[in-house]
Parts: sequence; structure tokens; C-alpha cells
Amino acid sequence: MVYFLYFLVHVLKLFDNILYIFPVRGHFCLPNDQDFSLTEKKKRRMERVEVPEEWDKLIFKAREKPSFFEVVNLTQESFFNIKKYFLKLAKPSIKIKSIEQLQIEAGVPTISVKRLLQRLLEKQYHPK
Repeated sequence: MVYFLYFLVHVLKLFDNILYIFPVRGHFCLPNDQDFSLTEKKKRRMERVEVPEEWDKLIFKAREKPSFFEVVNLTQESFFNIKKYFLKLAKPSIKIKSIEQLQIEAGVPTISVKRLLQRLLEKQYHPK
């Protein structure tokens, strides 16, 4: 994930700055949790779901109000192969579990992190 965010800023140049805030375990409930719950309930009512088209139909009909879910089918051409870019970078020694925030900025070759229970950006990692 860190490589991907770095890639978005420094290679594709889609963003000038990314501030990624990790959720604290057990302290959040996302709106999409309800969406997953609706899909699971619908799946339990069906006898079997085997092919992608059946999954599309199940997800589409899992919610009717306020509107049906939108199902977007992707092809292989919809994806960009980023593996060749990652092979050039050394693996940074970041321990993700202890990080609260991660910041990547254009023009700054390092990755700034804020550790859990600390309020200052403390250490920078150089991914190259």
C-alpha cells in the first residue's frame, strides 16, 4: 500500500500530497459496513451463487431503497500494471501496525509517519 501511494504521487503525479490516516482498531464503523451486511443477507437467501453474473445480480438487488447498488464490471484493460515500478524501489522498513498517519508529498523523496500515541511527525523513510 505504501508503494502504491508513493507511486500515485511520484510516478503518476496524480496528487501533490497524500495524508493517509489509519483507522484505530475497534473505534470505527464505516457506512459501507451496512452495505456489506445487506449483501450477506441477500446471499444467505439465495440457494447458490456460482458465476460472476449471478454475483452482479445479487449485489445489484441487495439494496432497493434509496436506490439499487451500482455494479460496474471491469476488464483487464481497466487495470494498470505497476509491478515494474515497484521492483526499482527498496522495501522501506516501516512497521505499519504502529503508524497512525502516513504522509507522502511531491518533491519530498521521503515518507513521513506519525506513530500511535505521538502527535509529532517523527521519522522519515526514504523508499529508494
